[in-house]
Amino acid sequence: MEKRIPKEYEVWWRQRTVYVPDVTLAGGTVEGLGALRAQLPQLQGLGIGALWLEGIEPSPDVLEAMTALLCRAGELDFKVILALSSFKSLSKTDGGEALLPEMEGWLREGVGGFDLGDLSKMPLSRKTLHTMGKRLRKALPEDVLLCASLSKGGPRRAAAFVRAENRELHLIRPLLWPLHAKQLFSWLARWQKGLSWPLIQLIFPNTEDNDPQGKRALLTLALTVKGMPVLRESVFPLAADAQLGDYAKELLAFRAGSEAMRYGGYRTLENTSRICRFVRRFRRDAVGVAVNLSPRRVPSPLLGQVLLGNSGRTAADLELAPFEALILKWHTEPMQRK
Repeated sequence: MEKRIPKEYEVWWRQRTVYVPDVTLAGGTVEGLGALRAQLPQLQGLGIGALWLEGIEPSPDVLEAMTALLCRAGELDFKVILALSSFKSLSKTDGGEALLPEMEGWLREGVGGFDLGDLSKMPLSRKTLHTMGKRLRKALPEDVLLCASLSKGGPRRAAAFVRAENRELHLIRPLLWPLHAKQLFSWLARWQKGLSWPLIQLIFPNTEDNDPQGKRALLTLALTVKGMPVLRESVFPLAADAQLGDYAKELLAFRAGSEAMRYGGYRTLENTSRICRFVRRFRRDAVGVAVNLSPRRVPSPLLGQVLLGNSGRTAADLELAPFEALILKWHTEPMQRK
């Protein structure tokens, strides 16, 4: 008899991919929010299930546009994560109560989660942050996401805010941007091991190699690692780039249909200066992933049926082409090159 999926795995932030539209970087203009509202059906068609809105500065016109956006998002079953503006002004003596009026107002408008900001830059002690998180969790509905970012410190520090026994925050988003592929792969492995379900947002580590095939390779990586994928429009312009959007739709459909992708763990097989190989497994469902983020062919001792990739081939050999990414059916350990 097949075991049921654990209840904690069925929360919406373990099921959806987040899109960060560029409009939020420009302060949330009325025109930009209106354009995003019109774009929602297209994003839904690609498989995006949540929006992350940053930099929204309250004003009557902006709030009216936000209300219309949230109404349309609710009709299409989008979850919206909002970066709170009042978090920056918290005092050391505040236990989170100052945030509640703003949160409760946005919840009534249809917001489904909140980004508390960069914990590294807050003038609050860890004890105060833990206290604040507990109070907010107690005051808010269970299905409201509480997350934060971290620009300093690694997974161990992040884990202190998402401990299983307290669960002050649901998710942490690391903000360190590795400059090279090897740094990126090592950084990913650390965060995959250090947190049960991190927020993963990637940028291309080598801008001079940022070509269309490289974009698709990075997108494959972003949508196959463990955690909640965060796709920033400035990196992945899914609505404007038809080819990238079509490939994202395939990847998101595959992710939605794979228990290994939605619930599985992460095991590193190889990290070099050019290639990353890992396995995602949940119960009987297991897939292998190989990503080459270099402009050269590289050896990859991974054979088998290709389930999806950015090159169009259906079977893997012992090499990856430049900027090639493959998702394979996984049975046993990879064959070694003779």
